[in-house]
Amino acid sequence: MVETVVLSEKGQFVIPKRIRNKYGLAKGSKLVIFDDEGKLRIELADSIIDKLKSFEQQAAAMHGNAALSGDGASLPVISSAAVKRDAREIT
Repeated sequence: MVETVVLSEKGQFVIPKRIRNKYGLAKGSKLVIFDDEGKLRIELADSIIDKLKSFEQQAAAMHGNAALSGDGASLPVISSAAVKRDAREIT
């Protein structure tokens, strides 16, 4: 699905209704915008939190459910709370 939107003077745009309906977007929905090597990508904040939770579970399983230290020997844990905080800062 491809849609074209136009930015207002304030830098705002309207997400087309059929996309809002498809993803259940309503007033107050949290979105995260990524600058991805010259492309803008928009994702639902909840989707990113779900991905991080899955990543944390997989990483914990790989490390015997031990807490990940971030000392270079293992991958750092990024908490879903941090992602929620970052998503709020974006809006």
